[in-house]
Amino acid sequence: MLCSCSCFELNDLIDEILLLIFEKLDNLDILYSLHGVNKRLNNIIRDPLFTNSLNFVKWSSKKFSSNVIFNRYCLQILPDISMKIKWFYIESSSAKHILRAADYPNLYGLALYNMKEKTARRLFTDKNLSCGIFKKQITRLIITIDQKKKDLFTKVKICSCIFSIFINLTHLTFSESSFENIVRLLIDVPSRSFSSSNILVLNIKVQSLSQCLYLLDGRFSQPQTLYVDLAKVLSIDLPENKVKIPNLKCFVLSCPWEISSYEELILPLLYRTTNLEKLDLYLTFYVKDRFIDGNHIKTNILSNIPQLNRFSFHIHSLMFINNQINLLSKEDIQETVIDFKHNKIISYVDYFLEKQIGQCHVYSYPSEMQYYQNITTHFSMKICSCIFSIFINLTHLTFSESSFENIVRLLIDVPFRSFSSSSLLVLNIKVQTFSQCLYILDGRFSQLETLYVDLAKVISIDLPENKVKIANLKCFVLSCPWEIPSYEELILPLLYRMRNLEKLGLYLRFYVKDRFIDGNHIKTNILSHIPQLNIFSFHIHSLMFINNQLNLPSKEDIQETFIDLKHTKIISYVDYFREKQLGKCHVYSYPSEMQYYQYITNHFPGGLYKYVCLISLYDEHPFEHEFFIKISQSFPFLESLTLINNQTQKSKQFYKSINNDNNLSIVKYNHLITVVISTVHEDYIQEFLFNTKTYFHNNIYLNINYKLLEKVTHNFARDDTN
Repeated sequence: MLCSCSCFELNDLIDEILLLIFEKLDNLDILYSLHGVNKRLNNIIRDPLFTNSLNFVKWSSKKFSSNVIFNRYCLQILPDISMKIKWFYIESSSAKHILRAADYPNLYGLALYNMKEKTARRLFTDKNLSCGIFKKQITRLIITIDQKKKDLFTKVKICSCIFSIFINLTHLTFSESSFENIVRLLIDVPSRSFSSSNILVLNIKVQSLSQCLYLLDGRFSQPQTLYVDLAKVLSIDLPENKVKIPNLKCFVLSCPWEISSYEELILPLLYRTTNLEKLDLYLTFYVKDRFIDGNHIKTNILSNIPQLNRFSFHIHSLMFINNQINLLSKEDIQETVIDFKHNKIISYVDYFLEKQIGQCHVYSYPSEMQYYQNITTHFSMKICSCIFSIFINLTHLTFSESSFENIVRLLIDVPFRSFSSSSLLVLNIKVQTFSQCLYILDGRFSQLETLYVDLAKVISIDLPENKVKIANLKCFVLSCPWEIPSYEELILPLLYRMRNLEKLGLYLRFYVKDRFIDGNHIKTNILSHIPQLNIFSFHIHSLMFINNQLNLPSKEDIQETFIDLKHTKIISYVDYFREKQLGKCHVYSYPSEMQYYQYITNHFPGGLYKYVCLISLYDEHPFEHEFFIKISQSFPFLESLTLINNQTQKSKQFYKSINNDNNLSIVKYNHLITVVISTVHEDYIQEFLFNTKTYFHNNIYLNINYKLLEKVTHNFARDDTN
């Protein structure tokens, strides 16, 4: 609220000065603090600057928790200024009370946030509202669905009745309240009641392209502006319609995922919109033999829409290169857009030879896109300092290398203050050090709800000090492939700032002093401090120097500490390496979303780990051939494998004694591209290089002891090696 001040001091100022002061403040604070103080102030706060548009959403969670404030608005303030109000932004739970507090003859705009099924039913069946304000006055409507209530009935029900309730609508925005709620609207074919002869502007998120086509099947006869965000593009059961859409002047189409049939789906739709004056396309798709460039855009898009005067786009095309030699460069692509005189065009190209795929980004600048997928180091070395000044409307950012193997992370130094945003909700980023993770959480992203951070290393030098709670964060995932030296000093204090977390993922390795991380530690030091947590996924790998201790915990001892975590399957196992005087304990939830699995031993229980790209294998006991079969089956998308083992294989001696390697099943690695076997017994070089034992689908980068390689391959003359 406003600080109390003397009315005489305010009255000493002329009206123009008061208006200049008040317009810097929140209009709800102004109305609540100054309403009824005196006649002059009453007249000033009735200015349209303070009364035209009232946004109660930002108040709902804090100030409207007080019945005194809420009642004063409904009983005194709103009735007194009701003639002035044109727009309401309301949390749906309080909408009925606010809308029935007075008559609002000039109200035409209504935004209802976090709609739930019960609230919708209560609002839309209220006779006074549905027959009065809703039916006669509201021409502009915004509805968002409660992100915590992914209730398909709510979405479908609202879709089917909205235009029979709000019969004079000309503008409709219909979406989820959170970017993360990926269940889009219009789950099935929309009913014919989802139609209007008045609607001019429609902004909607839909599940598939077919639903976009249904929106353009004639049910909206007057649409001039259409914004469509697709969850996915499916070509099944598409409605056939080639009728022109003559009234459409503005069309914006976006999709965060790949489109498989661009020429069959997107271009025919654009050819129906020949009267467009504004077109925005933010799409990713596969092409056959040539990237989308300026020539394609001019020939296949611009020439077919003659009245177009504004074209904003980000087209990200992907192409299988199949060992082609004459591949296009960034300069080749840029050359095709030199005659786009009224737009600055940015382009760059990447080729990933291991995956035999190429990608090309080409887009107009400045950009209004919400998604930017597969950013690589070709984007800009100064991206951290400028990305949010370029993409000012970003709500979702994934920022990483194009290859898992590229371990030089982003944000090498302390991030600039310009690396900040008041609109970003979801950030997925790889950073160089733990300090950069803390900088991200220093307040520069005030609305951040979901944060995924992958650390290259954890260094505790020059850490920013910040103990402020991070209230908005609902989802936090932290991973690091290497050891963390100061878990209790670094990780736990950070988690204690996140008391409102609903989802937490921890994939970490660290040293402990005298006890492994087990269920008791997790319950006492993590779960008890985050009361709203309902999803906890983790893989915690703790390492401990054992110093010849005798009473060391077993796998069963560790597993016993998790028996009351009933809703999660927990896997654990323990290894003790007497030579190194080191103990290691893995505890993790299953199924797992981790990307790394380090120091796997013979105690590894198997399973399916479809997200793991990198593993290391280590034991003081030999790994037999059957163990590698288990590894290849457990990690089907493995890209990088490191092996450390100096013990000779026992089963090899058995197969050698019967002179038959043909009894062995061949181990198949379909995605492996890096193998590090530089610290191994020669048996493992044979294990990986003999084609009777192992098959690689890709060409392999091999890190190996050269002398052993010469020995095993008979100075590179052996026929049965890969």
